[in-house]
Amino acid sequence: MTAWAKDDLKSRLSAAAAEAPMDAEWRRFDESGAMEDDGALALPLTISVTSVASLEGNAHVLSSRGATKRFFEFSFDLEWEAKAVVQPGEEGAEKAKTYQGKLAYVDVASAANLEPSLTFKKRHLVSEKRLRVAADALKSAVATAIHAFSQEFDTKGI
Repeated sequence: MTAWAKDDLKSRLSAAAAEAPMDAEWRRFDESGAMEDDGALALPLTISVTSVASLEGNAHVLSSRGATKRFFEFSFDLEWEAKAVVQPGEEGAEKAKTYQGKLAYVDVASAANLEPSLTFKKRHLVSEKRLRVAADALKSAVATAIHAFSQEFDTKGI
């Protein structure tokens, strides 16, 4: 059961993606008043999982006295990539950056109460606030994927 569960969960997590809406009020200046070099961050942002790393854990289906019990517990890291939605040729398209980071999930046993840790591959002091909005959208997409996995897992027999 664990092999199937890992494959299914990894497939669902790999497809997780989200979009953060445009933020016309987004500040593009750091504390010193210098302008942030990626003004495209005010545009809608797409964020998606680029890889599922270190998926560890197990899943079990047990039957005892006519009752079937299903449980799983997994830990995994999700590498992600975020970028502004900019059309080719649009102003700022050539300057739009790609941002990367990781969401680390520990002891996932359901889609409820998920508290992943968020890290950025490279520190972006000014843009981190905006990127956290995109990461929150991705966390919701991941919770939806885990919930779908959990529902599918609940249909599995011994």
